Amino acid sequence: MIVLLVTILSVVTLGYAAPVSPFHVIEPEKEFLVNPHRLPTDSCINQLYVMAFTSSLPFAGSDRLHLIQLKVNGVISEKYLPNLPRDDYEPHKGDLWKLDLKNYFGFSGCIKTKDIEGITIIHGSNDGWNIDSIVTFVVVDKYYWELSSADLDVKQWIDGDGSTSHEKYSLSLTL
Repeated sequence: MIVLLVTILSVVTLGYAAPVSPFHVIEPEKEFLVNPHRLPTDSCINQLYVMAFTSSLPFAGSDRLHLIQLKVNGVISEKYLPNLPRDDYEPHKGDLWKLDLKNYFGFSGCIKTKDIEGITIIHGSNDGWNIDSIVTFVVVDKYYWELSSADLDVKQWIDGDGSTSHEKYSLSLTL
């Protein structure tokens, strides 16, 4: 997982991906990473990609859905991360969600990078999930993207067991 995360970060920071990039294994429609460009500052964001890795700690995986909260210009939208067509939140594995800012979160108008004030992962039940690492990208179209957060080696439990320190995890924005 560390090798995959290092590859992801090198793609993000260097701005290119080799043809054998693990992104093509994770999600075939991620061809925008082959020749990415910096996000034009006056462009409207269409999508948010969330890439999360579950730790290998005992009971780190979860069988329940968890929520993502997006704060844009003071407005908060909170939605469950969609259930993937395969098992998600599995120990020592990664998950990738593609979320549309208008259709999924319900935001309207043009959302720019400077408008995003926060991204938070919140427990969806008392079935805990231990996040190893989580990275997010914002996308205008398949050719323009920007890293919005990179939280590595998090080792944070997200759990609704009544422990206030485990209820949510706020991502470190890089925008």
